[in-house]
Amino acid sequence: MPQEDEAGLTNRNRPEIDAEDVAWKKVHGDVMRTPSFPNILACFVGSGAQLVACFFSLLIAISLAFAKTNWRPYIYTTLMVVMAVFGFLNGYVTSRYLKYFGTTDWNFSASVSAFALPCFIMGALGLEQIFAWLARSSLRYSMGQTMLRVIGWYLLNGTMCYYGAFKGYVQKATVVMPRLGKVIRPIPPQPYHMSIFVIAPVFGFIQFAAIYAEFSYLIDSIFKSHMYAMFSFLLLNFILQVLIISLLSCIQTYMQLCYQNYEWWWRSFIVGASCAIYIALYAIWYLATQMNISDVASDIGFLIYMYVFVGCYIFAAGAISTQASYFFVSRIYSNQRSE
Repeated sequence: MPQEDEAGLTNRNRPEIDAEDVAWKKVHGDVMRTPSFPNILACFVGSGAQLVACFFSLLIAISLAFAKTNWRPYIYTTLMVVMAVFGFLNGYVTSRYLKYFGTTDWNFSASVSAFALPCFIMGALGLEQIFAWLARSSLRYSMGQTMLRVIGWYLLNGTMCYYGAFKGYVQKATVVMPRLGKVIRPIPPQPYHMSIFVIAPVFGFIQFAAIYAEFSYLIDSIFKSHMYAMFSFLLLNFILQVLIISLLSCIQTYMQLCYQNYEWWWRSFIVGASCAIYIALYAIWYLATQMNISDVASDIGFLIYMYVFVGCYIFAAGAISTQASYFFVSRIYSNQRSE
């Protein structure tokens, strides 16, 4: 009769049980290789870190101070100032990632982190201002006020990004563990269900299902002029979404490592940002069925605002997912090394 070990497993079925557990260990020499387009990935993760920190801090502040009516007119200005100050985190995270990937030019990372996110947001909002002006719609701020706000934000955000990038580069580089192998291991053929075109829609739907109720209520409050006061619930929903994104990213990363696919950097970012597909589809459906808008300028304004929101969500969720996968991979392979 086959002998049994302490866990009650026979020697005959042990290879089948341990096959999956052994597979991810075979790529320990390749799992930390630099991904394709590392500069773009570092820029995206840095911008996402800035947005996450800004949104989290602002939600806490609004949850505590929204009951005071004299604070409400300053929410927009406070948002812009807080986001510019958190440019330090953008530059710091971008520089740390680039240094981890082997880049030594901190001026490049500072320039990219200082202008990428502001150009994306201000470019879209500036386009909305132009359409509103051409349609003779009432503007919340004049062109002169808008330009002053843009210039002020660029100066403050750029200064903080350069300072954060400098601080990130003067620190000691993070040691790449586990160490890279001298020979690049070929990736075996992957099953169809591990394709990113299958994983991303499925995991994105799970994320969207978690935020659907709160997101639809938030959209109604913004574009139908309803009073939104559930900021504490929005904060809890935000924390829950961070946990869901992190968990799904770790699950996806482990699944692909079990198939000896060590190119997890961009996949983890895409999985985290995949919910943006459903947010964009919901926004189009909402515009077509729920919005009673008679002029084209208002339709374009709605689409531009949703475009900014979807873009910011991609940066933020992708940053959360990438960082979660990085901690997960570092942890499991450090445990393997200690064994």
